Amino acid sequence: MKKQVSKTTVLCAIASLLVVVLTLTAWFVFLPYYNSKHFVAAAPSNLNTVSALEPKAAYGDFYISPDGDDSNNGTYEHPFRTVAAAQKAVRKMDKQYLSHIVVSILGGTYQTDGLKFTKKDSGTDSCSVIYCAYGNGEVIFDGGASYDERRQSDSSSLVEVDGASYFSISGISFINAKGSGITLKGSNINIDGCRIQDIAGCGIVCDGNKISVSSCIINYTGASGITVNGGEMKTLSPSNNSIDNNLISYTSQNNPQAPSAMLSGVGTVFSNNEIVNSPACAVYYTGNGNVIEYNYIHNTVLTDSSQAAIDSPYFRWDCYGNFVRYNCLNLIGTKIVGGDFCGIRACSGTEIVQNILLNIFGQNATGIQLNGCRDVTVKNNIFVNTGLAVNADEYDRAYEQEALELLENSPYQSKEWKKMFPTCAEISTDSQQDGYAVHPCGNTVTDNIAMQSANSIGHFAGEFKKGADIKTNAVFSLGHRHVFTDFKNGIYTIDANSEDFGSNSEFEDIPFESIGRY
Repeated sequence: MKKQVSKTTVLCAIASLLVVVLTLTAWFVFLPYYNSKHFVAAAPSNLNTVSALEPKAAYGDFYISPDGDDSNNGTYEHPFRTVAAAQKAVRKMDKQYLSHIVVSILGGTYQTDGLKFTKKDSGTDSCSVIYCAYGNGEVIFDGGASYDERRQSDSSSLVEVDGASYFSISGISFINAKGSGITLKGSNINIDGCRIQDIAGCGIVCDGNKISVSSCIINYTGASGITVNGGEMKTLSPSNNSIDNNLISYTSQNNPQAPSAMLSGVGTVFSNNEIVNSPACAVYYTGNGNVIEYNYIHNTVLTDSSQAAIDSPYFRWDCYGNFVRYNCLNLIGTKIVGGDFCGIRACSGTEIVQNILLNIFGQNATGIQLNGCRDVTVKNNIFVNTGLAVNADEYDRAYEQEALELLENSPYQSKEWKKMFPTCAEISTDSQQDGYAVHPCGNTVTDNIAMQSANSIGHFAGEFKKGADIKTNAVFSLGHRHVFTDFKNGIYTIDANSEDFGSNSEFEDIPFESIGRY
């Protein structure tokens, strides 16, 4: 006789099965949006697109060829063999009635112990001197350093420009340097469309004013990809240096704590660069009036969680007037290496506006870190899966004495500084005064949008919060994808018609199409 199953038992079984199905569905569908360990937001798909390189020079005043001879006269039919021969010829020319002098270098590999250009190689403000690649084939200057020799850098440079001005190098590859790739000292120097690769030291070192490095590829360097210094701190005279539209990757191979790019001095613009595969921070800035904008920074800070993708001497008070704006930071840190990674760590007096930060890893990951800063503006930024959008701790007093000495040795009480940075001039070095430096004040955290697991825009220590303007920030869970126009496909423009958008309807959209290389 068959045992009959009651209707109640069947219904209970169906209900139990339904619960299991719904639970598994929720687990696989919704878990990624609430656990950043499993969820990675799509990279923005509407950034700038990289265009093809411009054609090489079509003519020259002098020519260099691997098959040339230095006893020749340097014409296309009878080219020189070395740069040294071309230098001698250029130095003899009367530049008074010329608009430029071009040395065209034909394709091939040129072995060299180093090239040096001095004041004697300068052009004028009306006649620039240009060394550039010509015709078909890559122009390569090879320093001859083996892989083992590149494991330890010396003080040499494959190319040294020391004192030459109105001087340009274009379209040339420099490889296998035992020291730095290119060192630039002076003013009105341009490096354009060059490749700097397999360098024991720093890729490019810039120290001067009106230095431009553009559309270059800098990769596989032992130390930083590029360092830049210039301008005058005392008078706040800008260097007008420009680092633009470069690809910087696989830097700091011998020194994994070295940043891919280091900015110091006054008035450098670091724009539209792509930095990728850096073991440490992508950009480290000090100084005053430097601008970091329109850069695409991704897959960086891969080994050292003590650094941020864009980092600074956060404890200092003498680095006012810097801007971090219109940048995209994505995939910062790694799930494999432990640590709490950070997107941007600011120092006092920095303006951080209209950046997008995505996918920052670590148990206590942070989009923007403000360690007891003063006069920092954090406004109109987007945070997606960055852990906590903003974290503001008390000032780390372990650095107090060092920072006070740096401030007192700076011209922060000068007429120029008071005019440019009035709140910096108000900082007191007297611990008995209310305006004592370690007390954070003048900070603004407004009109930001965060999509994260935490339900507030950030953590703010008591003293920091007391002296800050924190308002109109919108926070959504990782499941509220309709805040953006097309979250799934990486379109992070704001959908102003979304009911989820709330009080930030006047949020200023980030100029995605202008970010990255072009």
